[in-house]
Amino acid sequence: MRRRAARSLDQRRDDARPARRCSPHRNGTDRPRCGRGAGVGDRSNGLPGRPVVCGRGRRAPRPFAVGVPAMLPVAVLVATKRREVLLRERALLSVASQTIRPAIVVIVNDGPSLGRATKERARSASAPGTTVVLDNDRMPGAAGAWNAGLAYLAAHAHPGYVAMLDDDDEWDPDHLEVNARASLDVDADLSVSGLRIRLDGVDRPRPLIAELRATDFLSGNPGWQGSNTFAKLSLLLAVGGFRDGLASLNDRDLAVRLLRRPGVRTTLVPRWSATWHVGRIGGLSSPGSPAKLDGLAAFWRVYGRSMTAVEADRFFERALVLFHFDRRSIVGHNVALASHDEHRGSLHV
Repeated sequence: MRRRAARSLDQRRDDARPARRCSPHRNGTDRPRCGRGAGVGDRSNGLPGRPVVCGRGRRAPRPFAVGVPAMLPVAVLVATKRREVLLRERALLSVASQTIRPAIVVIVNDGPSLGRATKERARSASAPGTTVVLDNDRMPGAAGAWNAGLAYLAAHAHPGYVAMLDDDDEWDPDHLEVNARASLDVDADLSVSGLRIRLDGVDRPRPLIAELRATDFLSGNPGWQGSNTFAKLSLLLAVGGFRDGLASLNDRDLAVRLLRRPGVRTTLVPRWSATWHVGRIGGLSSPGSPAKLDGLAAFWRVYGRSMTAVEADRFFERALVLFHFDRRSIVGHNVALASHDEHRGSLHV
């Protein structure tokens, strides 16, 4: 054991198979220090071959596979509301199946208290003692739940990345690993892999994202949503997290602010690693959904003045074709929103 512990980091790196190299994308020339990310936490330092020390002196399984180069630890953040079976049997099952173990799993409940079976499933998805179940203590809704989880990670000095997952979606077993490797390869602040669409159980054709541009998310969404968000906590905090009270379009709102951040380094993983499950009826993306109208109206109120005439036309055309809301209904719809700042969400920590 003493001999093994003495192995250098360079030797451990030599054991790893070469990582896929992804091209970095930069928005700006300087890369600032973002947010208030704190020092290395006491539960995980992210180094392979080094045990994690938990409460009462127990040694938990390594957060990363043996042979994976040193990388920042990954926190998994799941927001859930009234979908306990899907959370337990789909989302958390896919987290537990990951090829690298997350340093911590944070589940934020925006609905009724979770049952014992769900909490047990959650505990199996991370190292012993590193699963946390919270109630949303902010504004009700997905944005408030995500922000509650980010605030918890900030308060506990998580030093690495946050991988987000909706309670009814799932990851391929290597989702965390391919994004962590891609980010390590180019020192990226955020990584985006392919998110396949599964409509009523059938996969739908969808192109992979070719590049990341904030303007693309003003008028539509080329394929970056909650369940394939993989970003440094410091970056998420720097842009204020999510916008409390935004009923839908949280993915586009966050993407615009992240990609506008000066000096942000991004990378694309050119393969599918996550699945977005969509139903024809009852979801946020269903035609005529009140939550979708609220989100479209709020998004227009925040970003409408930043759109060109062409981008605005595309925004309203997409809203009409996909959701059956015309320009007049969106512009004339009144909706309360906690923040109208184009550059910051509602989280201040």
